[in-house]
Amino acid sequence: MRGQIAIDAILAVLFLLLVSTVLSYTIIFNSKETTYSLLADRFSDIADTIDNYILLSYSQQKNITIVLKPVGTLTYSVYIKNYVIDVDSPIYIKIVPYEDGVKLENVNTSTIDVGNRVVIIHNSINISKPLKVKIY
Repeated sequence: MRGQIAIDAILAVLFLLLVSTVLSYTIIFNSKETTYSLLADRFSDIADTIDNYILLSYSQQKNITIVLKPVGTLTYSVYIKNYVIDVDSPIYIKIVPYEDGVKLENVNTSTIDVGNRVVIIHNSINISKPLKVKIY
């Protein structure tokens, strides 16, 4: 009887070792993809936030100032219409209602025109979101 318990204990430990090895392997080799997906989610949230503030400024006919900050230590670029915002430190963007759309202030003009959309670029991650309000 004692020998059977010892063999069962050894088999249980070996099974736990096998499971932990498989989990460790999965985590180690998929962590890069997980990081990219988390960054893509964060950049998508930033694009949604920009779109929401543009809608709010237009619908309420009020100036809104937003702050764009780097994601941790990672910098990124935001393209809106023919403007570019390089976010490497906190940047204040003013959204001003204008006729049938909004104007952006404190932004740089870009040679790239992405149309009426928000495009966020960081290394190999590109997030694009169409805007519902016209940008001037």
